[in-house]
Amino acid sequence: MPRTAVLYRCGNWEIDLHRRELREKGTSVPIGSRAFKLLAVLVEAQSELVTKDDLMARVWPGAIVEEGTLHTHVSAIRKSLRGARDMLKTVSGRGYRLLGEWTAATSAGSPFDPEARLGTKTSRPRPSQVPRSASELIGRSDTIRRLLALMSAYRIVTLTGPGGIGKTRLALDVTRRLADDFRDGACIVELAPLADPSLLPSAIAAALSLTFHGDEIAAPSIARAIGDQQLLLLLDNCEHLVDAAGQMAETLARTCPNVAIIATSREPLRVEGECIHRVPALALPPDAAAGRTELLQHAAVQLFVARATASGLEFRGEEADLRIAAAICRRLDGIPLAIEFAAARAAALGLRTVQSALEDRFTLLAGARRTVLPRHQTMRATLDWSYNLLSDVEKRMLNRLAVFAGGFTLDGAGAVMGDTGADRTAIAVCVSQLIEKSWISTEGEQHSGRWHLLETIRAYANHKLAAAGETQQTALQHATFFCDLVEGRMSSSVPRVALSDCAREISNVRAALDWAFSDAGDAGIGARLTAAYVPVWLHLVLVPECRDAIERALARGGLRLEARVTMQLNIALGQLLSYLPEPVTRRTQDILEQALAIAEGLDDLRSQVQVLWGIWTLRMKEGDHRAGLTVARRIQDAASRSGNAADSAVGYRAVGTSYHYSGNQRAAHQAFAAVLDLPATVFREDHQAWLLTDLRIQSQAMLARALLLQGLVAEAHQQALASFDAARAADHGMSICFTLRYGLWAVELVLGNLPAAEAAVRTMVETATARNFNLWQRQGRCLAAMIAIRRGDYAAGTVQLRAAIDDSINVNFSLGYSEMLGVLVEGLLGTREYGEALATLRTAIDWSDRTGERWYLAELLRLEGELALKAPDVTKAEADAAFRRAMEVAREQGAFLWELRAACALARLRLSEQRPDQAREILAPVCACPDGRVAWPDLCAARDLLAQLSAPDAGSR
Repeated sequence: MPRTAVLYRCGNWEIDLHRRELREKGTSVPIGSRAFKLLAVLVEAQSELVTKDDLMARVWPGAIVEEGTLHTHVSAIRKSLRGARDMLKTVSGRGYRLLGEWTAATSAGSPFDPEARLGTKTSRPRPSQVPRSASELIGRSDTIRRLLALMSAYRIVTLTGPGGIGKTRLALDVTRRLADDFRDGACIVELAPLADPSLLPSAIAAALSLTFHGDEIAAPSIARAIGDQQLLLLLDNCEHLVDAAGQMAETLARTCPNVAIIATSREPLRVEGECIHRVPALALPPDAAAGRTELLQHAAVQLFVARATASGLEFRGEEADLRIAAAICRRLDGIPLAIEFAAARAAALGLRTVQSALEDRFTLLAGARRTVLPRHQTMRATLDWSYNLLSDVEKRMLNRLAVFAGGFTLDGAGAVMGDTGADRTAIAVCVSQLIEKSWISTEGEQHSGRWHLLETIRAYANHKLAAAGETQQTALQHATFFCDLVEGRMSSSVPRVALSDCAREISNVRAALDWAFSDAGDAGIGARLTAAYVPVWLHLVLVPECRDAIERALARGGLRLEARVTMQLNIALGQLLSYLPEPVTRRTQDILEQALAIAEGLDDLRSQVQVLWGIWTLRMKEGDHRAGLTVARRIQDAASRSGNAADSAVGYRAVGTSYHYSGNQRAAHQAFAAVLDLPATVFREDHQAWLLTDLRIQSQAMLARALLLQGLVAEAHQQALASFDAARAADHGMSICFTLRYGLWAVELVLGNLPAAEAAVRTMVETATARNFNLWQRQGRCLAAMIAIRRGDYAAGTVQLRAAIDDSINVNFSLGYSEMLGVLVEGLLGTREYGEALATLRTAIDWSDRTGERWYLAELLRLEGELALKAPDVTKAEADAAFRRAMEVAREQGAFLWELRAACALARLRLSEQRPDQAREILAPVCACPDGRVAWPDLCAARDLLAQLSAPDAGSR
């Protein structure tokens, strides 16, 4: 006697193991085949835990299944259970349990077959109607695996995405792979040729070879005709019949328990039980791809190479050609259809021609294959097909969104639709509709609140915008929006967030400025936007771009600009010109002086601090330290009157640096320490941007220099390391270079740790090269030459240092000029070029006297004494006077390091004159070092010499 199939009931829910149906209140709920098998295992366990391993072994016997696949099917069950989803309980790390009082019953009149209830195939296969692909599907293996998992978890899977993304190819491939799993095969229904939704049932009936005698051909009658057949149905290109296709899919899923549906559409069907898979573009290599191997690892390049080769292009696979191919693929957003068109054109025109012709992409990307549907024979036709399905409001929104060169937010969309009368809710709804219809893509996380148009779609929409005659109005709204946005954000109390937010909009800002400074644009808006965006360019270290933008704003705006905008532009331009490795010109000084006059007229103290910093930077770059100290004190005065702690930090930093180079190390120490004593919260990121520096980090590096000269070597080393670590942690390239050049390198050199000093130079040059900091690359060559001389490689080091000094002077960068000349003198002494050494030394001392750069003067005077002892026709008395003068200058400046070196030189001279007692008197005070925690070479040499002089027989030596 045949058994009957088991049926489980719990409240309104039924699980019918024979019909493989999940029902709520007697109505079938769509659920995938494997998901139902999983549900069957759980319900038979009668609320007991079923481990993940047991589930995978029973539902996928003999197969290796990733845990993520199991999670996909569990999610599908919960989606089908809707409000009762909590019945499926996850036991963390172990497995799952189906809760509820499930009672077993029978399904009347149905033979019980345990294999049939699990969907085992019978021996009546229907021949597959799925055509074989004419070419390999490239770069979609991960997507196919995902779709196969979804098809076993859901009854309706819809592939969405923009035109040309490859929805149909993927659906056909998946259908082909799954066809044999369905007893009654697979059937493809091509909906693109249908213009009337009422014809859709007839098209499905014809594809399935169903005949109707008098019955109306509609979704219910088709569902009855299909009945219990195990059938996979592909509904291809549903977007223009989306409502009718959705109704059909939902009816079939509810009525026919063994039917699964794959749909392709540029928007979801929006039916119960539907799983939406947004087809991604092909993987693109980054701009900085390492080489041939990495380029060929990305699907977009693989597809281009394959199709170009198939079209007759002799693709040699050289890296240069692959980079062009990658650039073309990036311009085409990784859209497979566009890449295939471009590859076909490359075979006829060549790679470089195609790359340069992509500006007119819709003319170029046409006619790849004659056998495809007309709407796929050109990219324009592909997009026209979907565009014509949009409502008038959606078309207008899409057209206007084309003005966004970068992504856009809801506020941005509202701004360019401001003249249409649409409120925020209506705009949000319209954006949502365009997302669903695959015209708009999401940036980053799905709910980031930021979207963009693929470049191909954006180019298409721009054509439509121009055809509608709305380009200028939309561009004005776009530029005005970003002008207001950047001005508002940059005046906020959270500069770090403002800089980050505004940096993300750089493509939009560039587009807005291009329009604003065009003949049809608004130069006033462009000038305001330029002035407001300066800190962002500097934050991104885009100095040349920033300079060019300011120059353009001043040239296009002329006398029509507001005084404040003119001031802001002049401040920024003057500062940039002072930073760039170029000679200082009268124009730069005039620009800054004009800005200062406006700032003083407006009584704008913060702007005065900014412009005075630019003037101070000019003075320091020129090496005019006397004038620099005067300007630094003016900065400090303006900062104190502003009452702003961040401005005070600027003032302390400027006077500290000027004191250091002028030769007042005690005052420099106090000023830098004052910066570090300020709370970290006062250091504003916008200050950091327009100063191109982190005030706190660089003040710490300069403090290390002041401490070093004062003889506090251990503390100097500690501060130098801390400043470098902070710069590296912040990933601030300019500060990394600064801390290595002015902090760590100088300390390691005094410590005699030449390998560490060389490592500092290498890191500085690598950082400068990676970020295109030409000035720091020049400095690196100079420091490397100085290390060579200190190592004793006098000949090579001298040649290198001469060239480096000339290079610096050619761009009018003379900061630290006296030190460079002093080390060059050491090299010349080493090569016994005494005449040139003397001339170089006189140049250095004259420079120090003339400019006020006196911090290295004591060393120059010591070198004068050393030269006097070696050069002919120079007396020891002259050497004696030079050493004593060096000690006096060093003592006056608080520069213990220089005093120690000069004292050792003078003591050696006294010893050579057989006056050891005087030598001891000279050395004893300086050997009592302010900080004896580190045994650095100069101190060790002094103490060794003093020990020799203190020996019992010292007087007889």
